[in-house]
Amino acid sequence: MNETPAIRDTGLSHSAKYRQRHTLGIYHPRSLIPKTDLEKLYLQEKYSIQEIATLLGCGHDTVRDQIRFHKIPTRTVTEGVRLAALKGKMGHPGNSYRRKNRYTVEDGYLLVYQPEHPRANKRGRVREHILVWEKMHHQPLPQGWIIHHLNGIRSDNRPENLAAAPSRNHYDLINALTQRIRQLEVNEVERLKNE
Repeated sequence: MNETPAIRDTGLSHSAKYRQRHTLGIYHPRSLIPKTDLEKLYLQEKYSIQEIATLLGCGHDTVRDQIRFHKIPTRTVTEGVRLAALKGKMGHPGNSYRRKNRYTVEDGYLLVYQPEHPRANKRGRVREHILVWEKMHHQPLPQGWIIHHLNGIRSDNRPENLAAAPSRNHYDLINALTQRIRQLEVNEVERLKNE
């Protein structure tokens, strides 16, 4: 007859007793999820533990414990983050759009994680103003073109603040815009003096 190790009744809660039994190797799940189903969902279809729990209508702890029980190899944190990013599920529902999409700043430009974009850098990030311009014009930015921020603020990526031009015409555009801005400033100063 198998004897189970003695479990001391020290006034522990039900979950604490369950964890204690689990560490001693006594594992009696209430309902066992078949190993083939877990392997299919977790390894082949790449669902997260929380997604599996939602599909099966149980808690994520139950799914995690049964993955361990069946000795299914688990993902590292890095692999989990990569999968979440590929699915577009970074961050929590209450976070802002920028935090969910993992914006970073490089030389004043905002970078967005989009590894599939043709202009993505080695880390899979693209400058946001390129994405905004392409979305606004419904076409990719032509090769050799540069996007200019009209007000000079690199993080101000409103569509009305962006102007694109071939690189050979870029400096002509900057000079024309600089002169126009100076003229508007002079007009504003004169208007304020007359009031």
